[in-house]
Amino acid sequence: MELKRELDNYKEFSLAINPDEGMYKGGHFEFKFDIKPTFPYDAPKVRCKQKIYHPNIDLEGNVCLNILREDWKPVLNLNAVFVGLQVRCDLGRKCRAMIR
Repeated sequence: MELKRELDNYKEFSLAINPDEGMYKGGHFEFKFDIKPTFPYDAPKVRCKQKIYHPNIDLEGNVCLNILREDWKPVLNLNAVFVGLQVRCDLGRKCRAMIR
């Protein structure tokens, strides 16, 4: 995983996942995060920038995870969303972490 953000804008950033196993091995997927001013009371909006055929990502790239919708609670943090993307989207268990 790689987190990309501008130093002056912490409310919009991208998370890149490069799976090293599974169905999406060798792929590169970037997820755009948009944090609302009401965070953590409202979940962030997450979209996949690449076209991907996946049951949890619609044709516009919107990510469907329960914790981004009805199961969101203010005690959850962005790490919970990162883990949800990695696990739920079946993008590999051995993704290397690199945060810039």
